[in-house]
Amino acid sequence: MRQYTLPYEPSAFEQLVNGLFRVFYNVEKSSETITTTDEEGHETSETHDIWLCNAVDIEGPMNESAYARLVSAIIRDKYTVDDELALERHARKGDHAEEIAEHDDFAEAAKTFAKSVLGME
Repeated sequence: MRQYTLPYEPSAFEQLVNGLFRVFYNVEKSSETITTTDEEGHETSETHDIWLCNAVDIEGPMNESAYARLVSAIIRDKYTVDDELALERHARKGDHAEEIAEHDDFAEAAKTFAKSVLGME
């Protein structure tokens, strides 16, 4: 998954070039402390807010028609097609129930997030 550390709180999405949009999800506020040492050996620490998040790029427009593309992009950001096929095989065998439940929860969260970002709630 593409992870970003940003010095600002990102909006839900931002427009890039050529009709692409970067959508930020799993946004968490954190802090970072940077310590520097001057020429005399004195340390100075500075703490500031940062935002940790994941992001996917999709083609616009960012309206209800983007729902399927956005959900798919978020799921593909974490799971490859091969990963999902393996989970399907395990499900048929009754194996890996915890991994399958984690995948299903992630997919449902992606759907909920996409609806929220696209104003479909």
